[in-house]
Amino acid sequence: VDFTEHRRVSLCDAIVRSCIESRARIVVHVGQDPYDLRQVSLLPSRQNIQVVRHNIKSHLISAALKSQGVLVQTIADNLLGADREFGDNGSPELVGEVAGSASSMDLDSVRIVVDYTVVVDVPAWVDIAAERLRRNGFCIVKGSGHQALVPGELCERCKSASIQQLQRYMELSQRLGLNPRCDKIMFSEVCGRTPGGLRYDMSVPLGVPETCSDEEGRAAWLELHTCIDKWARPVLQCSGLLRSRHATTDALYDAEGCGQDRAGCVISLPNSSSQNFHQDGFEPGLVNAF
Repeated sequence: VDFTEHRRVSLCDAIVRSCIESRARIVVHVGQDPYDLRQVSLLPSRQNIQVVRHNIKSHLISAALKSQGVLVQTIADNLLGADREFGDNGSPELVGEVAGSASSMDLDSVRIVVDYTVVVDVPAWVDIAAERLRRNGFCIVKGSGHQALVPGELCERCKSASIQQLQRYMELSQRLGLNPRCDKIMFSEVCGRTPGGLRYDMSVPLGVPETCSDEEGRAAWLELHTCIDKWARPVLQCSGLLRSRHATTDALYDAEGCGQDRAGCVISLPNSSSQNFHQDGFEPGLVNAF
C-alpha cells in the first residue's frame, strides 16, 4: 500500500496511542530485518510492553514460527503470560521491557530511528507528543490538512516586524562604531555571536509594554506567543518535565507549572554561516517552543 505521509503518521500515532491506553501485557515479536528493528523504537516506554527478537532474517515472523512448529505455542505463552526460556541458536531472545534499563536493550540494533511527529487531529495527540518529548528530548506537532497551527499571515506580520527591528538595531550599532555585518555584537537586545556570520539572535519582550515604538509589531508577537502557548503548554504539562522551582512572580506563570520565561527570534541574512548543533543551556525545566 502506498501510504501518504499523513496516513503513515496517523497510523503510527494510532498504534502508539493503543499502547499508551492499554493496561494489558503487550509482546512485540521482531526478527533481524532492519526495518522491523527500527519500528521497535517507536514504542512508548511502558512496563507492560516487551520486545522479543527472533533469529529470523525475514520480517514474516508468524510464517517463520509456523514453519518451525512453534507459532501456536508462542501465541499461547504470550496470552497466558507464561515464562519462556530465551536463549541463542534460533530460540527467541527477550530484548527487554521497553521501560527497562539500557543494559537490557540492544540499543545498537533497536534504537535506530525514533519517531518524533504527531498530528493534532489524532485522538490523544497530547499524550503521544508528551511521550515523544520525554523520549527524544523534542517533538514536532503538526497541523492537519485543514488546520494550520499558526496562521500564515501572522507569521508574515512577525517576520516584517522583526526585520524592521533588526534594521534599527544595526543602525544603532553603526552609531557606536561597529559594523554589525562583520563584527561580533553582544547586546541584551540583539546578538551576532559569530563575526561576519550574518545571523542575529534578537530578544522579543513578553507582552505589550504600555509605551511602544512599534505597537503593531509587538502585538503580532504577543499573538504568536499566545498561539504557540495553546499547543505547547498542554504537551509540557503532560510530559512532567517542568519543575516548580522555576516559578516566578511573573503574570505569565501559572500554578500548573508552566510559564513563559523569555522569547526571541533568529534572523539569518543571505549568505549567513551554518549554525552548529548546540544546546541552549543546561538548566532542567526550560524547553524551547519553535
